[in-house]
Amino acid sequence: MANVQTVSIDPIRVLAEASIGATYVAFGTPFTNPVRLIVVANNTDGDMYISDDGVNNKMFVGAGVTRVLDLNTNRLANDKYWAFPNNTQFYIKYITMPTKGAVYLEAYWGQ
Repeated sequence: MANVQTVSIDPIRVLAEASIGATYVAFGTPFTNPVRLIVVANNTDGDMYISDDGVNNKMFVGAGVTRVLDLNTNRLANDKYWAFPNNTQFYIKYITMPTKGAVYLEAYWGQ
């Protein structure tokens, strides 16, 4: 089967509301492979910021919102692909303090 690529799923990263603070905390472990698709599901009642440097606010995920970052939508088979590189670490902090729930991060990568 020509042009077949396999997809693998990283272990899910989960932070319960009590583990999320007003300053950035690590959101799970760094990626061990170039990640092409990310799903962030904010199942809390608080708004969140996500960062890849632990300093600058890079992504907003509102309370109860799921964001999908598909870095390769509409990519042709021969095109180079976009990916978050190995060792990318995501961080999270709240904008409004959550009182229930958790935030989940799913990461998908392929060969």
